[in-house]
Amino acid sequence: MLNVEQAAALPDLLATTAEKLTDRHTDQLAFGWRRRPDRLANPALDFADLAAYDDRMQASLKALVHLGEPARQHFHKLLEEPVRSAELFAVTCYALATQDAELFSAASALTTAIADLMPAKVAALQWAPDSVLRLSAIDSLSMVQQLRLVGLRYRQWPDLDERVLACLRAQQSDAERVSAAFQLIRNLGRTDLAHTGLRHLDDDHPAGRLAAAQTLLMLGSPDHHGPACATLQPLAVSEQDSTATAALRALALHAPAYTEPVLARLAAMPQHRRRYLLALGWMGRADAIPGLMAAMEDRHHGRAAAASLALITGSDPGRDGWSGPKPERRQRPPEPGDQLSAHPDDHELTWPDPPAFAAWWRKHSERFAADQRYFAGRPLTPAWLATVLRTGPLPWRPLAAEHRQRLLHAPLFATDLPADVQRQRLHELN
Repeated sequence: MLNVEQAAALPDLLATTAEKLTDRHTDQLAFGWRRRPDRLANPALDFADLAAYDDRMQASLKALVHLGEPARQHFHKLLEEPVRSAELFAVTCYALATQDAELFSAASALTTAIADLMPAKVAALQWAPDSVLRLSAIDSLSMVQQLRLVGLRYRQWPDLDERVLACLRAQQSDAERVSAAFQLIRNLGRTDLAHTGLRHLDDDHPAGRLAAAQTLLMLGSPDHHGPACATLQPLAVSEQDSTATAALRALALHAPAYTEPVLARLAAMPQHRRRYLLALGWMGRADAIPGLMAAMEDRHHGRAAAASLALITGSDPGRDGWSGPKPERRQRPPEPGDQLSAHPDDHELTWPDPPAFAAWWRKHSERFAADQRYFAGRPLTPAWLATVLRTGPLPWRPLAAEHRQRLLHAPLFATDLPADVQRQRLHELN
């Protein structure tokens, strides 16, 4: 039994506990979303790890919903202060989960005033349950944001075909809208709309040409592949890094014969050494393994070479004993170019032990034919690609999804959606 003083103190105690729980679960939801891209790039993690991570985020959201009014008040106060993207994601998720139109409107007003916050709002809509508020929220987005969100997450949209074709036929349609329309076509696996890419192969903007060529290569008829590759080849050696990398990846994954002349040019350009090594992995040719083994000795690009070796062979550096320590810096004064590679995409990659990999390769090389393409250690088949989507390293799953789409002309499996959505779609794989 509580005495009188304890009973009187109970409301304050409960309020304090609710406040602490609200702070805790808000942080777990917000920072969970902010750190999620790092997990998607980590080759030591697979879908089971992602699912456990996302389940913790969903548990925090459910806890906030159960907390009720204290959580609602907390989020309203949060919006009165300068807010970061991760916090806005948490607020928007809560508003959509509780159907709180007032809170959602307040959060949306911030995204209108501060454009940098808009990606957090769109991301929250990927996590949102079906509701009237969610539908109205999607309708309030720009056309580009609607195209991206519907194609990635929801698959259905009133007058979908008419809206997409209107974007592609518009005389003044900008590159961002064209790219989003073609991404939606790929996400949905709409082979019947792939031919629309032909008229955009000479688009004024590189991003428009890239999106059109990717769509034709993935979903178009064989007659479309030549024009698509002819468009991708100059893009792959351009100075625009993100466009060039995307074009090179599309060629290497899906049209290796058209990639050879591009690789010959990149091999002679030291500034593109990293992309060259990655392309060898995307192509998956076993005859590239000796060159990649030699490249592991490069203190600047050894991790990229190791990543390509792992992608071709399916060997895991940690499991198979060829992960190594970070190379020590040389004694000062450093020689020009002596700094270790600081490419952001390499941060999650393992430093290799070249002799240890050579020992592994001697034991397993007989499994690989020089003229055969491999992905994660096996030939490219739909069944194997589905296995990689279910159990493979997280960075390999988007590549498996692309390979599978090209082979089957199926919808593109979205590997960055919330894990509960991915679970449902994994059951649909053949």
